[in-house]
Amino acid sequence: MAIVSRLQLDHPALGTAGGTSLHTSINDIYKKIGDNTNSRFLTAENLTTATSIDLEHNYKTAFSTLRYDLYLWDTGTDELTEITDSSSPALSSFTIAATPGFTTTKIRVTNNSGSTQDLVLVVTHGVVNSKKVDNVVKNVSSNISLEAGKYHLVDTNAARSLTLPNPASTTTPIWVKDKSGLANTNNITIVRFGSEQIETASASYVLDSNLGSWTFVTDGTNWFLV
Repeated sequence: MAIVSRLQLDHPALGTAGGTSLHTSINDIYKKIGDNTNSRFLTAENLTTATSIDLEHNYKTAFSTLRYDLYLWDTGTDELTEITDSSSPALSSFTIAATPGFTTTKIRVTNNSGSTQDLVLVVTHGVVNSKKVDNVVKNVSSNISLEAGKYHLVDTNAARSLTLPNPASTTTPIWVKDKSGLANTNNITIVRFGSEQIETASASYVLDSNLGSWTFVTDGTNWFLV
């Protein structure tokens, strides 16, 4: 056997006998590589619109501790183009959340862009606080789906309807801010994902305080303001 790389992998040397012992040694190498790699390169080819795919990262940790970056993938050249709030399609055309029932090992990507996309999701563990501002602050000037872990700065020069994500797969707060100071005239209506409650009411919730700020959290079933 020979120790190689900075990970100090115990590599089977030439002449090592095959069979169970060789299989175990190689398995240990792959496990050490996987356990010491803090990013995942996950692909979603030909993801049609209005459909979802569950991508397995297997970090076995909360979704809130992960950073994710989404890219358009040119399958011919392998070139990647980052999807941002200002790109086309925009990041708001996709929903990224923990997969229900597999919240510590899988991420669900939903394509709402209106067309089939080839995508790459790069997931990194342990650097959630270093997310780019573009991925944390979202300017809102239309009716959209709210995204967990983001600050939504809402243009209230017109009334807005904002839909909450699935509470069962949401583990981080959602922030909403009236940036125009006109919410009392042009209300911000928070629409439920399904049949869950918002502040114990089975109905949409209206935000109508000029320049108001609101934080929504969930217990996995219902939504609450804090």
